[in-house]
Amino acid sequence: MKLFATMCVALLMSTLCLTSCNTDDGYNPLTPEQIRTAFLTIQGTHVGKLIFLKNTGSTGTGSTAVTDTVAVSWSIDTDSTMTVHNFPARALTEFISTSHSALKAAVAEQPNQDLECVIGIVQPTPVGFMINPKTLTYNVYYDGMMHKVQFAFWLNSYSSVGIYSTAQKSMEMQMLLGGIYVDDQVLSDGLTEQAVQLLFQSQG
Repeated sequence: MKLFATMCVALLMSTLCLTSCNTDDGYNPLTPEQIRTAFLTIQGTHVGKLIFLKNTGSTGTGSTAVTDTVAVSWSIDTDSTMTVHNFPARALTEFISTSHSALKAAVAEQPNQDLECVIGIVQPTPVGFMINPKTLTYNVYYDGMMHKVQFAFWLNSYSSVGIYSTAQKSMEMQMLLGGIYVDDQVLSDGLTEQAVQLLFQSQG
């Protein structure tokens, strides 16, 4: 993950230039040819794992981060679309506060579903792209009635990125969960105090 962190810094600088600089400042946006070449490099289905922090109920100084891992796959079909297949609902339950135990249990029972994302290629080598995941919605039954539960991700975030190393033929991605909504109302105390990153690693 140290390599991923280093690459994220490089991609961050690139995207900062993308949003704050223009050709007069010496920065040239990617050409259509560069975007197409980068897309052809990452196009197709990738098989790997999703890593997420497991909520152990202990936070603060001295607590130990515990992770869980599930096998996943994702496909990049165009230079602006990506789909994570069979995204596991239980990965999201780790981010629900323990004060909402009924909600946690109900979401954990939900079937996997595809997570659609809008991507934007911003770096040619290594290939770097921004990720905007769409909101995941579940209809769940708890506390005696049906509820619409939604998990919204941060959009246009410099920390929601993917990087593909041509040398290692591997991809690493990070998405950030931003909020939980129940019946269109934000669950203000719904997120745990732990970091809400979802990390993806391809097998290379």
